[in-house]
Amino acid sequence: MKKLLILCIAIIGCNTDACIDESDITNTRLPEFSGAIPKNIEQSFIVLDSTLAEDVKKVVVCSDEANIKAQRTLPGLWMWIHNSFQLYNNSSDLGQFFEQQKIDKRQRSRLYGVLYYRHLNGGNIFMKELISEYRIQNNSNGRVTSISQRDQITDKEYTQIKTLSNISDSLMSLNGTLAVKDLLNDNKLSQEPQQMIDLRNLILELTRDIRMKVASQSNYSKSLGSLRKLGYSSLLQEFEKLSFGQKIIVLEKARIDILEKEHNTQQHL
Repeated sequence: MKKLLILCIAIIGCNTDACIDESDITNTRLPEFSGAIPKNIEQSFIVLDSTLAEDVKKVVVCSDEANIKAQRTLPGLWMWIHNSFQLYNNSSDLGQFFEQQKIDKRQRSRLYGVLYYRHLNGGNIFMKELISEYRIQNNSNGRVTSISQRDQITDKEYTQIKTLSNISDSLMSLNGTLAVKDLLNDNKLSQEPQQMIDLRNLILELTRDIRMKVASQSNYSKSLGSLRKLGYSSLLQEFEKLSFGQKIIVLEKARIDILEKEHNTQQHL
């Protein structure tokens, strides 16, 4: 028993010592990639295993999947892979693979990062499930983020979520373009549109917070109360009793409402 305890302590100590932080990397410069572009995921892992510095791989291993997925850990590495392996190019082998799986170009390096993270950690990659999850994220513009969430939503609700998220994101992009033009013309935003933008940002943050907490089954009552006070009490009536899909739909309608108000304000300047 004593020998087993000593062995366990030794293993834990070894694993702790093996982990390093991103700030501990001695050489932050990524290598020049001049070899043949890998033809598949497995081949790309072999290339990275033999090309990347050991401390870079240690940082990936010691990170957590959420940070890898969000590219908070080593963002330059994933951009380097995106460019070196031509994940963006639908004519390259890896680009074709992602295109066939209907993975948006903007998400490919994120998906690849999770695959490589799982590879380095020696676990099952679960590629099929991960690809399905990314398709769901892409189709819903990030409003639905997992297979388990999709399973809680009817096909009709999912179609509505996709439609509303497209409208919401399009309005956000359009309003941003108008705001830039206003800044260029007047050097500063007038008081009225600035107040509207501040209100818009607050409502977008509240709806995002509620959506994330609904998904994780966390308490969202504080943000919901704040959103109701901003004039959405009728829209949010009996919100707690709605299905998961209906909650996302209602939140998206609130986002569209404030974005349309902002758009009208900018149009009438």
